[in-house]
Amino acid sequence: MRHLVRSFNMVELSMIALVTIAALIGFVHGLATQNALFAGIETIAAVCGICSVVLAAKGKRSGFLFGIINALGYSFISYSSNYYGEVMLNMLFYVPSNIVGFIVWKRNAHKQRIGEVQGRAMTGLQFAGSAVLLLAATFAYQVFLRYLGGSMAALDGFTTLASIFATLLMVSRFAEQWFYWIAVDIVTVIMWIIAQDPVMVVMWGAFLANAVYGCLLWCYKAGKRVPFEPLVAKLAD
Repeated sequence: MRHLVRSFNMVELSMIALVTIAALIGFVHGLATQNALFAGIETIAAVCGICSVVLAAKGKRSGFLFGIINALGYSFISYSSNYYGEVMLNMLFYVPSNIVGFIVWKRNAHKQRIGEVQGRAMTGLQFAGSAVLLLAATFAYQVFLRYLGGSMAALDGFTTLASIFATLLMVSRFAEQWFYWIAVDIVTVIMWIIAQDPVMVVMWGAFLANAVYGCLLWCYKAGKRVPFEPLVAKLAD
């Protein structure tokens, strides 16, 4: 555990601390407005979630272990808010994909960086094709969610399908996963603002910041030009 904490830099520790503080505040508030079980699950999901995505941004396969806990807790929270797309995404996709991801990343470990995966980049045509496929799939899926009576079916459908695309790219070790994560996080922040859940807003806001951070790190490691390159190079070491 001590080795894991030391592997984080100040930017990463700040994001983890922000979500942890928000989660604890939400837990105390939740005890007065919700039952203790719901408040506790929300807190655990938030902390494990930010640890998972920060570790993913670093290319560390240990993030998948935190991801499993987050997926289980977030499914419970989403079900309580009638976000059925999020429930199905987490239970039927995130839990098994985190297990698969841990195995795949272990088999493609970086030769110099212990515990880190060897990333790669997509071609422009591959990325464009995935974007077109995502738009078509989102249109069809939101129709299904409306049939179920889900809340904000269009937004819920987009986050569900885009998250699946991003996760598949993550398991496959593509840097372009982070462009999808940025889009997912922006939409999900809006969803939880509407749902008036401040803990989830802070958690997904931190996810958004981490997605931008992860995008810079992975693109730099894939040999692409990135903004603030000297700083990114320092953080990547």
